[in-house]
This record gives sequence, C-alpha cells and structure tokens, in this order.
Amino acid sequence: MKLAALGLMSILMSGVVFAQTNKNYSADYYKKCSLGDASACTVLGEWLTEGQESEGIEKDVFKAFEYMNKGCELGNPEGCFNLGLMYENGKGVNKSKSLALKYLGKACDLKSQEGCDSYAKLNTGK
Repeated sequence: MKLAALGLMSILMSGVVFAQTNKNYSADYYKKCSLGDASACTVLGEWLTEGQESEGIEKDVFKAFEYMNKGCELGNPEGCFNLGLMYENGKGVNKSKSLALKYLGKACDLKSQEGCDSYAKLNTGK
C-alpha cells in the first residue's frame, strides 16, 4: 500500500515538474547557460533585469548582472552591451564610467553596432 502511494505521488510530482517546464522556457535557458551557452545566459540576464512573469522569473538586478557577465565572458555581444549599460546607469552595480566603457568596448569588438555607438557617445561625453 505504501509503495502504491509512493508511486502515485511520484507520478503526480513528475506531472507538476513537466507542467512547470512545459509552461515556460526558463528551465531550458538555465540548463543551456550552465552548459556554456552565452545567448541563454544573456537572455536570463535580460529577463532578470525587469522580471519575466510568463517565465516565472522575478526581477533581480543582482542576479541579472551575474548572468549578463557570464554571457559576456562567453562572448555574447548583447551581454557585454547590457553590462556596459548597467555600469553606465548604476543599475544593480555601482555607477562606473570606466567599466561602462570597458564593456561597451568589448561589445563593439564583438561586432555590436549599439556597443560601438554607445561607447563613442559615452567616451566623448555627447
């Protein structure tokens, strides 16, 4: 009897997990990011920056920074660009023009036109 109850409970729990992962993509993105997918890390960072209710992700700018940083380190230009903006605006980090320029420059090096434009604008003060 106990074994049958445990089996039923296991089936119900697996259904809950399936329903949660079927409902949103966040679990896939966390897994991909943990395996080194730079784009997935950046997407998670973007979702965490503002929150993504449909994906079950609450706003957390500190975690957003971590995922943007990981995306940037793995070579994603958007992750670097977003880090630059975070430093430029002091969003989730201490405001720092030098670090903003560093990450915007890296985004530019990775062929982000937005990164190049923002770097030039911030560097000239215009």
